[in-house]
Amino acid sequence: TSPVKFYDKDSGALVKNQYFNHNGKWYYADAEGNILKGSQTIDGVHVYFDSYGVQAKDTVLDGYYYDKDSGARKELPRDQFIKIGDDLYYLSSNGRTGEINIDGKDYYIAQYGRVLRGSFNVYQQPPYYDDETGEAVKKTGFVKSDGRWYYLEEDGKKAKGLKEIDGKLYFFSNNPMNKYETHEQVRGQLARPYFYISFPNRAEDNPTYYFEAETGAAVTNQFVYADGHWYYFGKDGKALLFDQVVNGQHLYFDYEGKQVKGDFVTDYKGTRYYDENSGELVTNQTRTINGVTYHFDENGRAKQL
Repeated sequence: TSPVKFYDKDSGALVKNQYFNHNGKWYYADAEGNILKGSQTIDGVHVYFDSYGVQAKDTVLDGYYYDKDSGARKELPRDQFIKIGDDLYYLSSNGRTGEINIDGKDYYIAQYGRVLRGSFNVYQQPPYYDDETGEAVKKTGFVKSDGRWYYLEEDGKKAKGLKEIDGKLYFFSNNPMNKYETHEQVRGQLARPYFYISFPNRAEDNPTYYFEAETGAAVTNQFVYADGHWYYFGKDGKALLFDQVVNGQHLYFDYEGKQVKGDFVTDYKGTRYYDENSGELVTNQTRTINGVTYHFDENGRAKQL
């Protein structure tokens, strides 16, 4: 909250006719002690205070720059790029904003002349504007916008869905259930890309992938522990399903690719048990599980004793 009137914390006197600092922000109290707002001229200097009375400093508003130390208003040159703080500005002499072509290159000029950089436009649509120059990017490659990764196709549009790039598989989310889908790259998580596309019936047509956190490439030929379960991703990046032999071990994965450990599986081959530690099929032995004793034959089929 902003002060309506301000009293000196030592003397208790009403502050008048002066600038004062409150919680690291500058204000000005007039002869009656009222906090000034909006454009003001104080001691012949043009300054500006926002709707809370906070003085504008080191910022651009309505085509003017307010000095970072004094807050004094300065005219800014028109029709040229100006770097102020971390931002880039371009103030057009005709006051134009939005999509603008400057010297044959496309830019997006936002409010107060700030050049959009490292971002797509306000609706998250192409083009992407370079994070340094603000130029519209017309080439292929990965780009980062607001902490999220995307891949631009040759036409500058975002890649969507599964895409192979330089021999590796990536996924740019394309859930059509979400009308604001941004085609952000999936990194550091499991995904089933076909789930929303074709609503597959068969587990084989709805594979699980794991896209690693650093680059977002689908992992291949390895175990991954994710969301409380072990998975094994094959050479094509798809999680293995059902009966599998991995590194000489007979293992079992459910229809989503989750490895079965410490549990029974029953199908047309009979009932089998997979070890709680290794996940390996238990064969040629007798075991007591949950108080019940079973014998497992050479194929792992369980028989209650």
